[in-house]
Amino acid sequence: AGAAAAPSADVALALLPPTVCCQCRREHAVELLFVPDCDHTLCTECARAYAARQYANPKCLEMQCPVPSCEMVLPQFVLRAVLPEADYEQYLNRSLLAVLEQGADFFRCPNADCGMVMEKIDGAAAAAAAAA
Repeated sequence: AGAAAAPSADVALALLPPTVCCQCRREHAVELLFVPDCDHTLCTECARAYAARQYANPKCLEMQCPVPSCEMVLPQFVLRAVLPEADYEQYLNRSLLAVLEQGADFFRCPNADCGMVMEKIDGAAAAAAAAA
């Protein structure tokens, strides 16, 4: 007697119970994204729409779970999955720049066309580094 064959991926997905999206409240058998720290579920369509709305705000540096009473931040893998690649890269860049600019040791180049972030150093440290 041989061992039973393992079910295919299609069969395994069919055995999963439908899950309700916390935004549209519709049941979805597949294509749900989970926010791991709070266990809320979003369908791909709702996650894309939510991320796009949040991304449109240039001051948005973190995207929280869309459930109003939840304060968990959406993980990067969710944002990467639902934002267009160029938007995701720009979101990462503006988040990084905001973090760097909050530190007293960094500043953005005053040339509006540049956008580089530079480290502040005092004159004595710069002279010592140049002399070395």
